[in-house]
Amino acid sequence: MLRIECWDTGIGIEADDLEKIFMEFQRVDAPVKDSKMGLGLGLSIVKRFAELLGHAVIVESRPGRGSMFGVTVPLAPLHGGVVDPEDRSTDLAPLRGRAIAVLDDDTAALDAITQVLEDWGCRVIGAETGDALVAALRDRKAAPDLLLIDYLLGGELEGDDIIDQIREAVAASPPAILLTGAADAPTLQRIQQSGHRWLIKPVAPANLAATMLEMLET
Repeated sequence: MLRIECWDTGIGIEADDLEKIFMEFQRVDAPVKDSKMGLGLGLSIVKRFAELLGHAVIVESRPGRGSMFGVTVPLAPLHGGVVDPEDRSTDLAPLRGRAIAVLDDDTAALDAITQVLEDWGCRVIGAETGDALVAALRDRKAAPDLLLIDYLLGGELEGDDIIDQIREAVAASPPAILLTGAADAPTLQRIQQSGHRWLIKPVAPANLAATMLEMLET
């Protein structure tokens, strides 16, 4: 077995709160909502995926010193040598040069997806607010090829509303994919009713690429 650990030197977590941090929409260090700090879904998603895969997740913390999160996974032998990281089953060539508009109010998530898209050769127009993205796209001479829009943005408008605003601003209807970190039934029902394609975060790069290619082809 192999245990992968992530250590930080933050404010730490009280013992009574160690179980709460794995619950959805719980942030024990943020009593006042701050959209830049996320929605408190990350650890809930980690725990859910770990349980599905049969991996144990642990947390140890000392208030005022920091925390350690760990996940234990089974070691597996290599077969046929080391896998070439450049070997992809999906041909990403059609994505090169494509203009992709990305909206996510979580700075870390926006940076991460931007890096992935740029590695694929995409040209990214990213923003943390709907107003900023609409303004950036309005200033462009051409509409983006695809929209990747976070659904829950912490305001009155949701992702599908921003898609409508973007399409009106650019006088075109680029295909759109909604991304959501909330997988509860009411949220997913609202997304389905919007009629847009959607993916649950965190999205595997291969799954994101396949969906993007499908949307661009159709």
